[in-house]
Amino acid sequence: MIHKRIVRGLIRKEFVQIFRDPKMIVAIFFVPIVQLTMFGLALTSEVKNIEMVVVSKPSAIAREVQTRAVASRWFKQVHHVDGVNVLDPSALLTTYKAEAVLVAPEQGFEYALERQNKPIQLLINATNAQRAQQVNAYVSQILARVAASNGYRLGEQTRLALDTRILFNPQMSTAAFMVPALLVMTSFIILMIVGSMAITKEKEMGTMEKLISSPASTADNLLGKVLPYFFIGIGVVTLLLCIGV
Repeated sequence: MIHKRIVRGLIRKEFVQIFRDPKMIVAIFFVPIVQLTMFGLALTSEVKNIEMVVVSKPSAIAREVQTRAVASRWFKQVHHVDGVNVLDPSALLTTYKAEAVLVAPEQGFEYALERQNKPIQLLINATNAQRAQQVNAYVSQILARVAASNGYRLGEQTRLALDTRILFNPQMSTAAFMVPALLVMTSFIILMIVGSMAITKEKEMGTMEKLISSPASTADNLLGKVLPYFFIGIGVVTLLLCIGV
């Protein structure tokens, strides 16, 4: 049988003990925030700071590719090189002046997209294969959007006949799926550890025997220990959710 008055008293005692102990407060609130910030936002698998050079004659399409690339925040400031003055675009990779080189035909991007018989070449430094695959996907996506916004139909000869669908996380943001997972995992682990610490603390302080000899039943003691951390857990989840957003 559960005694409501005893359970309320145990919960009140537990809250007092929790907020009197600075270490407990740090373990409950500070550690989850640090973990959420580090694993959810700082440690990311997204490919960023890509150095790309666009080799083509000056044109509206080339400028739009540069603008969209920089606006995507995947690329650094994209440089444009006049295709007439570049004999070997691959030299930009071998000399580490660029990580990716987008090469238009001599007649420009417009000619390739209109005729669809002149390939647009993309050269990528594939020292890191996974990074190179993502760079390829980023550039192809940007070029496809530029072509579509200018009314060009992409065909097979442009090597941009894409049929890629990314659902629920179209920007491939790591935080979009890492933050919710870390929110649940961190809250569960931290509260489990803190709950264990609370029971261990009763043993260390010699008050476990008092709880056992008290008129409170086993169910009363368990509820008195569990419910405070349940309510605190709801608060921690709310706090982490606000930080994640």
